[in-house]
This record gives sequence, C-alpha cells and structure tokens, in this order.
Amino acid sequence: MLSRFFLNPEHYAAQSEEVVFRAVGRPDIYDDWDFGRLVYRWDGQHIAVRVIMQGGVIICVERLDPSDKRRFAEALEVLWERPSGPI
Repeated sequence: MLSRFFLNPEHYAAQSEEVVFRAVGRPDIYDDWDFGRLVYRWDGQHIAVRVIMQGGVIICVERLDPSDKRRFAEALEVLWERPSGPI
C-alpha cells in the first residue's frame, strides 16, 4: 500500500498531510526538524517512506531502507521534491 501510493506523486505532491493520512494512515514516526520542517515516516515490510513538510505542505518524499532507523537516515531515492524557486 505504501509503495502504490507514494510511487505516484500526483497523489500527494504539494498537498497537506491530511491527504497522506487519509490514504495511508498515521505515520509510525513524527519528528520536528529545523526551520519549521515536520517529518513523518512510514515503515512497511519492504519500504520506508519519509515525508518532509514545510508550511503545511509536502515539500519532499524519500524512500528509505526500512532497516535503517536513524533519525537522519540517508535517502535511497527521492520520490518527489518541490521544484526550487518561488512558490
């Protein structure tokens, strides 16, 4: 379910967290990073996904190694990232 949802950025790109919560449930991990960034993580059996929020919208979605539980685990792949420049 995680991979099916997150592999298609049209489902979540620049959306609010509630869009994601309705689709895949509440996150396994919630964290508050610097500069007002909120970070959510979902762990599945074969995939882990980190969603980075700022200003109430998703700015980045990354695929992680589900066995890497470190707070700042290195992303294996960026699934979607907000384009740079003015919004």
